[in-house]
Amino acid sequence: MISPVLIWGGALAVYAVFYIWYHGFDGRLRQDEIDEFFARVDVDQLGVEEQEKFEGLRRFCEADDGRDFVMVNLIAYNPPVRESVKTLNIYQKAFLGALLRSGGHPLAVARGAGKNVELWGVENGDDWHLAALIRYRSRRSMLNALSGDAFTDTHHHKVNALLKTIAFPASPYFVVGGGPKFLVPLLLAFIAMTCQYLIA
Repeated sequence: MISPVLIWGGALAVYAVFYIWYHGFDGRLRQDEIDEFFARVDVDQLGVEEQEKFEGLRRFCEADDGRDFVMVNLIAYNPPVRESVKTLNIYQKAFLGALLRSGGHPLAVARGAGKNVELWGVENGDDWHLAALIRYRSRRSMLNALSGDAFTDTHHHKVNALLKTIAFPASPYFVVGGGPKFLVPLLLAFIAMTCQYLIA
């Protein structure tokens, strides 16, 4: 007979592994880390629009609160769409693999089902093919993902696949049902209680 102590001890051990992966101990970005990342980019070689994007990313990193966040993405593919989807998948498989290793994951993904219901003050903001919410463990994990080979070696596939895209960070956020941070410990507790009941 398995001891209840072993059952609950096992459940706690699994939760500890999950906690380290999902929450981590990243902390806030230091200014020298931010400077080191942006020093790799030759901003003078970028266009005005790209420079503005990098400045926005820098400000986001400098305002780091050490917490997780979601990246809100809207995507429109280049024609032919089927070929662009295949091209983007090459990038996604590599990048999402790196993201999962650092506690990030897709939170929600949906295909566009119609035209915009509302559109105010936005030019060329119609005809989206995909919407996605991507959860990042921290801004440090985001910079690590952007610095890794999975991003640098495959990002050109994303550029070739997309006609247009919007991506902006959002935090704090709320998930109905709690998401993995609440569901995983509840599931582990349920499994432990079930095991204890079956061997009682």
